[in-house]
Amino acid sequence: VYSTEATPPRTHDLELLTTKAALATPPHFTEWLPVITKFNMEARYADDKSSFYQKATTEFTATWLDRVGEVYQWLNNQFN
Repeated sequence: VYSTEATPPRTHDLELLTTKAALATPPHFTEWLPVITKFNMEARYADDKSSFYQKATTEFTATWLDRVGEVYQWLNNQFN
């Protein structure tokens, strides 16, 4: 809405949202955004929760928390 003045699509797909918002993402976000998007879907559906919990080791979680933090900081900077 901020950059395009259009209503955003009803989706959690971060790649689609950044594209629709006409944001030029850093190259490594191309790999990260689909994975981060899946966190939302996997957490919502009971069948996927156990497989996600098995992946979510301490190391995996720490890595992705750092990456999500970087995406958050970048996104926050786009609008300030």
